[in-house]
Amino acid sequence: MQERQHRSFDALYADYGDQLYRLCYRLCGNAADAEDLTQEVFIEALRDLPGFQGRAKVQTWLYRVAVHRLQRLRRRDRVETISLAQVAEDPEVCADQTAAELERLTLEGAFASLSEPLPEAFVLVKAEGLKYHEAAEVLGAPVGTVKSRVHEAMVRLRGLLEEPPCPPVMERGAPHRWERVLHEV
Repeated sequence: MQERQHRSFDALYADYGDQLYRLCYRLCGNAADAEDLTQEVFIEALRDLPGFQGRAKVQTWLYRVAVHRLQRLRRRDRVETISLAQVAEDPEVCADQTAAELERLTLEGAFASLSEPLPEAFVLVKAEGLKYHEAAEVLGAPVGTVKSRVHEAMVRLRGLLEEPPCPPVMERGAPHRWERVLHEV
């Protein structure tokens, strides 16, 4: 029995290890956390493998385990953050930022600022190429909800990447630096 389980796990890892790591990396944003999450997903999958009934594709099942595991970790490790909207309202929050940091908000930073249900849906559909109904199965949400989350993520990312994260600190009579930057684009 244990030998058969070991072979099943090896085959599972060989077939889905790279895909699962890629998903975890996109959701976590760094290699170390992605490796940890991938390992935890496979440990959980090994434990639950005998109960897998085959109603969903194996990839969908593993992705669902990964998303649920990440959500549990985020709830446990929740850290107080400041939203970009708060930063934009209070220029003093940005006063310490260097000019180079104000020039551009990276995709990674914009993606990290998305609230929890949005990144998972976006990554599953736009990065991993799942169809909306497959992503809905992974997330345990209706297809319409997944479509809405993906759309909202795209709108927010577009807005974050087009607008500066906070207003520049200007001296009286100085030309508005952002006007020049936006006109150059």
